[in-house]
Amino acid sequence: MANLAGAEFSRINFAAANLKRTNFAGAKLTNVNFAGADLKASNFAGAKLTNVNFAGADLSWIELSGVNLTGCLFSWAKLTGAILQRANLAGADFTGADFAAADLAGARITGADLTGAKINKWTKGLTVQQLADITK
Repeated sequence: MANLAGAEFSRINFAAANLKRTNFAGAKLTNVNFAGADLKASNFAGAKLTNVNFAGADLSWIELSGVNLTGCLFSWAKLTGAILQRANLAGADFTGADFAAADLAGARITGADLTGAKINKWTKGLTVQQLADITK
């Protein structure tokens, strides 16, 4: 488990990297590419993400509580069991992403692109208002 808490990365390519259980808590990531990376059980709590690419990455059991994901790309990412409590998903692209058993309690969903996303088991922690926002 690597500890990169509080680190600052800009224009770094972590595509297809094995970063399981890495601690990015409080890190500042700008224009970082994690496409196809293995980030299972990693911690991004409190991280500042700007234009981060997680397309096709394995984000199973990742911690993203309270993180602003606006402008980030998650197309075809695996978010099984991901913790997205109070996260801001507005403006993020989750096309084709798999949210099986993800926890989105208090998350802001309005404006997120969920085209083709698998949300069949994505009810943990969702309120009636959040479900209504998905259908807008």
